Amino acid sequence: MTLSPLDPLRQRENVAPALFEGATLIATPYIPTDGALERVNLSIERGLRRAIDAGKRAG
Repeated sequence: MTLSPLDPLRQRENVAPALFEGATLIATPYIPTDGALERVNLSIERGLRRAIDAGKRAG
């Protein structure tokens, strides 16, 4: 069995208890920015769009 890149993190003494209590970890790929803006037309779930908009207003 091969170890996942997250396995060492899952085993840390400050992470394992949180995972046991219901926390989750996700692997997110690094995507470097290229500085160019691009307008696109896409469909996303309404709740996701509202969360994005709320984050934009808050930050």
